[in-house]
Amino acid sequence: MLRLAEIVDELGVEIGSSTLSPYDLAGAIIRGTPGRKFSELIAIVLGEGPIQPRLRRDLLSDEKRLRELCQDADPESDPTEESEFNGDGPSSTAAHQVTKKTWQAAAQMGPGQHDVPSEMIGKKQETSSGVKKTMQKEFGVTDVVIVCALHKPELEKVKFAGGAKWEPLPAHYTDPHSYFRTTYTTKKGSKLNVVASAPTQMGLSASAVLATKMILRFQPKLVAMVGIAAGASGDKQGYGNILAADTTFDYGSGKVMDNKGVVEFQPDPMPLPIDARLKSRLKIWESHRTELDEIYESWPAEKPQTVLNLHVGSLGSGASVIDDPQVVSDIMTHWRKLIGIEMEAYAVHRACHDTVSPEPKFLCLKSICDFAHKKADSWQHYAAYTAAEFCYRFLTQEWENLFPDETQQGD
Repeated sequence: MLRLAEIVDELGVEIGSSTLSPYDLAGAIIRGTPGRKFSELIAIVLGEGPIQPRLRRDLLSDEKRLRELCQDADPESDPTEESEFNGDGPSSTAAHQVTKKTWQAAAQMGPGQHDVPSEMIGKKQETSSGVKKTMQKEFGVTDVVIVCALHKPELEKVKFAGGAKWEPLPAHYTDPHSYFRTTYTTKKGSKLNVVASAPTQMGLSASAVLATKMILRFQPKLVAMVGIAAGASGDKQGYGNILAADTTFDYGSGKVMDNKGVVEFQPDPMPLPIDARLKSRLKIWESHRTELDEIYESWPAEKPQTVLNLHVGSLGSGASVIDDPQVVSDIMTHWRKLIGIEMEAYAVHRACHDTVSPEPKFLCLKSICDFAHKKADSWQHYAAYTAAEFCYRFLTQEWENLFPDETQQGD
């Protein structure tokens, strides 16, 4: 029934009643379709394969054929029932409307051409392209997706940062995860649509799955990983300090081998660098300490008596929680400028790199809640806050610098 309503609405066919059976609508389509294209048009829209066009239209036989094609639309209707038309009523308004351009493209197809845009086939036959168009229609283009490893305190603080008002997205029947959306306003007045989520458990695999789904579903320009991590050096770093990865790597990737009775690990970390423009802007914020004092002062609870700093460098990801300084020391033999370790960033970065082309930019901001040799939970909420607040301020102040071509085209 929905398909027929779409066709009637697109053709502008006038019908005499607001409540009609599928067969009334079928008759209206037959009478309202011009020229020789009507049989091909019906076949294409209904996905039933080619029907040879006729030079002369036999209204009764063609309407019968269309009824047969549409029997599953309303099984309780009588397929032999005669349709009635008076031509005086207003056009029907379909619940789901195809665009003029899409309809015209379909009308130009010949028999046997079935690569029809998904919105003309129905929700059950929607392709991934159709899902994308549906999401954009409902929620607009998504500029940023934020992936957190934990609902608390990480995602909780993301939704608190900047005073933004978040709302849950409606549940989707193909996706068990929950998502939240908001709009950031940049310093230059641009509106950024932002979607955030967290997996049901920590770790590389769970974060990779979630990030991949969000990239495919929302098609963002930038993916941000925001949360907490372990610092690499208690002498040079403090609690709450923000770690911005310019390179991510998997410190657990490699080969374990027996070398003359000694077990050795040969690392193969497969590092990924971030976008050069993004790194350049982060380095400026690092050197100028932009916004850091304000972020520190804005935390309403107890805070450490240390200066809040930003560290840009290499961030290692692994499958395990590390509570051994020797592990960090071993990693630093290969990564001299290591700034921290955690369990998800490389997986999200890899999802950005491998899922679609062109790939979205990847921004990772994780603040220090402890050190590998000194595990504690005392500063988790503070660290999650500094990372989330920095992410909000960085994106709203730097968006036009990160995507200058888009800004110039908009001008």
